[in-house]
Amino acid sequence: MGTDAKPRKVALYLRVSTEEQTLEQQERELRAEAARRKWDVAGVYAEKASGANAKRAELARLRHDAALNRFSAVLVWDVARLGRDFLDAGFVARELFKRGVGVVSLTQPDLDLATPDGELRLNIWLTFAQYRRREISCATKRRLQQLKDDGVKLGRRPKPVDPFEAVAVLKDCDGVKTEAARRLKVSVDTLDRRLAEAKRRQAASTPGDAPPTPS
Repeated sequence: MGTDAKPRKVALYLRVSTEEQTLEQQERELRAEAARRKWDVAGVYAEKASGANAKRAELARLRHDAALNRFSAVLVWDVARLGRDFLDAGFVARELFKRGVGVVSLTQPDLDLATPDGELRLNIWLTFAQYRRREISCATKRRLQQLKDDGVKLGRRPKPVDPFEAVAVLKDCDGVKTEAARRLKVSVDTLDRRLAEAKRRQAASTPGDAPPTPS
């Protein structure tokens, strides 16, 4: 499905990704672009929250209004602002395009998806986005494998367990180390090291300074 070359009504979708730009600045520049093209602004959809995992309430409202034909194009600062990443943004753009709504980027004039050849441009965008996602994924896997080969332990740094906390938990578990380790979310080897540390501290202290270890 194609779209008009010069849509009369346009929606502005705002979302900032850095602290260098505010929603107000973005809206001002998008409105100026709409005025330059002699487009009527039918609505402004500004995401207050930022971050990849933030709920995009305004994007959901935009998609809803697009289905109601309240505008024929969406003007954005960057097409990537429509999604969590390039590929996700491309899928959102495709959904809008199929509803007869083009996507126009202020900073990417070559990605004007409100033109007759917008579908071709969109397919090229998605192909590139899919390629980039695979490339990044493969590069990440290679890097992780290299770190493993170099003996680097991956994952989050384990939370330190206080030696005397280990003693107390072991006592609560009736001396069953596997259960104590499970509660502390550490390995049995780590538990043994914490217990040994508690014994060393107890031996170096005066009586009563530290809780006794279970026999």
